Amino acid sequence: MVSSATVTGPVFTYLNLPQVQFLSPYQGRAGDTIVIQGYYFGGTPAANIVKFNGIQANVLTAAGTALKVIAPQGVTSGRVTVTVNGKTSTDSAPFTVNPPYPNIKWQEIFYSSGLENINQMASLRNGLLVTGAAVTSSLFFSADDKTFTNVYNNLPFNKNSKVIIHLLSQDGKAFYVTSNLGVAKSTDGVNWTKLTPDKNNPDKGFTGIVSTSERLMLVSGSTTYTSLDAGTTWTTAGNSQPAQLDYFTSFPNSKYIFAIDTAKNTASHNATKLYSSIDKGTTWNQSYSSVTGIYHFNEGCRDFLKTTNYSLYCAFSPVSNPGLADQKLYRSVNQGYQWDLVGNETCFVVKTFGVNVAYGSQTFNLSTNDGTTFKSFALPQGYSYLVELNWDPIYT
Repeated sequence: MVSSATVTGPVFTYLNLPQVQFLSPYQGRAGDTIVIQGYYFGGTPAANIVKFNGIQANVLTAAGTALKVIAPQGVTSGRVTVTVNGKTSTDSAPFTVNPPYPNIKWQEIFYSSGLENINQMASLRNGLLVTGAAVTSSLFFSADDKTFTNVYNNLPFNKNSKVIIHLLSQDGKAFYVTSNLGVAKSTDGVNWTKLTPDKNNPDKGFTGIVSTSERLMLVSGSTTYTSLDAGTTWTTAGNSQPAQLDYFTSFPNSKYIFAIDTAKNTASHNATKLYSSIDKGTTWNQSYSSVTGIYHFNEGCRDFLKTTNYSLYCAFSPVSNPGLADQKLYRSVNQGYQWDLVGNETCFVVKTFGVNVAYGSQTFNLSTNDGTTFKSFALPQGYSYLVELNWDPIYT
């Protein structure tokens, strides 16, 4: 006779190895909030041990696919690890610690009645150009940030007509000034040479300009003018843009170029469109976001559309609240497809360089990690609004 019985053995539980996919962001400082995306994390903060280059971090919230942590004090650049139930996963890319914010000190250096309503600056090495929309006959240059000379009369344009300065720009080697009578270039801010993108119309006016180390580009109506040698020789091409595109900006490699259709930004506050080109200005398409909002360039806010190495920044008012006081700064990390609000403060001006971003009105807000975090600085005593800002290139 054969008998059988049920035998119950030990229960085995298979534990998956945690997997770190990526961090958001990959750069920051001690105290910054970092999100770790991945799989098989512990369901509670205590179930996860997170270390930044060997230094343990505080885990705020935990789920199977995401951890929110605080970069620890003393953090150094290196790999981030996540340990769950004794099993460890290491991220494939390092976390980079940003340098400390500068100790900003304000000093009054210059005053001129011609610059009471300045709205543009451009810096190059130790040189600084300043102009203002209200007084178009002023173009001040300084080589030491202390003494300024009006070089407006040095511009090589037709002296029989009034020169109206539109935009200032630079490409790392030279300054550029666009005007109603053409484009001028200077390597020292004092001596200027007129460029002639269109030899049949040497006094053709331009407003928008893209100037990078790779190319100089101007657009007039349905024609794009491009120079690969800083304005010595030019090629022209037709483009598909609306006739009123202006205020161009570009990523450093010129792959993506952005502009707005100024014809739609009327006094009745009709929302305008943001356009982008991925073929260096030949073909233009409306941004996926379609309507971005109201731009206040007619009210002196010329520096409202800028790029860092990776992101697009734009200051605008929503259609529902079109006033200048409601103009805020927005950031897009996907070429204008989607916009995220940077801060609730009114934004009159934004400047970028590399991964550095500065903006503000009532305060001066600075980011050295492409908008991931900002630090606010009070304006100097006696000043109530920030209407222009610049650095060369930034605290160097």
